[in-house]
Amino acid sequence: MNRTDLGDSFCCMNDIETARLINRNPVMTYARHVSWFETAIRNTARVLLTIEDDNGKYIGTCGFNHIDHRKRQAEIWIAIDKYSRGVGYGISATEALLQYGFLGMDFSLIYLHVLARNIPAINLYTKLGFRKTDKTLEYRGPNCMPEQSFRMELRRNAYHRTEFAPNYTQTAERDNSLSAQQERHY
Repeated sequence: MNRTDLGDSFCCMNDIETARLINRNPVMTYARHVSWFETAIRNTARVLLTIEDDNGKYIGTCGFNHIDHRKRQAEIWIAIDKYSRGVGYGISATEALLQYGFLGMDFSLIYLHVLARNIPAINLYTKLGFRKTDKTLEYRGPNCMPEQSFRMELRRNAYHRTEFAPNYTQTAERDNSLSAQQERHY
């Protein structure tokens, strides 16, 4: 995510429906949003990314929080524009985060927090292999009412067993086979 995404990000995060799903107060000034962004990009335990549709249009923000390289774990989060939900961008963005986290950053555990009332998100995360832990949290949402949420976790070894994980074993075998064929021809 960079400065050019701030306007779109501001609109997405200030949308009442989006804010309700991520348990955030939608009333945020643009100056406060810019301040949040500036603080976030300086935080080494955080990564901010944008989600774009097939035409390159901004449709959401996602990333990693609480990156702990020693424990090899991090939290992921996603916020998608209300007009882009329900068409597969959430699962694609989550898969990209998992691949980057497990393979690019070598995490052994990725977790997230999701509001108990956000059934579509819970179903998506469960489909990808996340499991609820016994840890439930109570958040104070924008209306100051307690909200139950779940912590869901996915371990790297469980991720590779899901139908969504790329088959790196077959890819490696194919690459080795191609290399062997190329060596024979030279």
